[in-house]
Formats: sequence, structure tokens, C-alpha cells
Amino acid sequence: MSQGDFYFKKSSPFDDWVINYGYSQLLNDQEQEQARLNIMRASDADCAPTLT
Repeated sequence: MSQGDFYFKKSSPFDDWVINYGYSQLLNDQEQEQARLNIMRASDADCAPTLT
């Protein structure tokens, strides 16, 4: 029996979502920032973390 891979060879949808979030510019206005995050969450609800 051979050893399997220790890592994934392709990024997951969650990885893509986190990269998009991490490299995006934060907005100074709190309401606009909340709207931006809601749009990001809605774009891929299966991947986006639930923030409270």
C-alpha cells in the first residue's frame, strides 16, 4: 500500500473565498463594509464562514 498525498493539488472553493477576502480592500464606512461582506458571503454561501 502506498502513501497518499499530504496536501490537495487544487485549491478548494473555501480557499478561493479566503484569498478573495484576505486581499480585498477594507472600506472605512461600516455600513458599506457590511454590505460588501454580505455580497461576498452571498456569492458563495457554501464556502463563506458565518460571522456573528
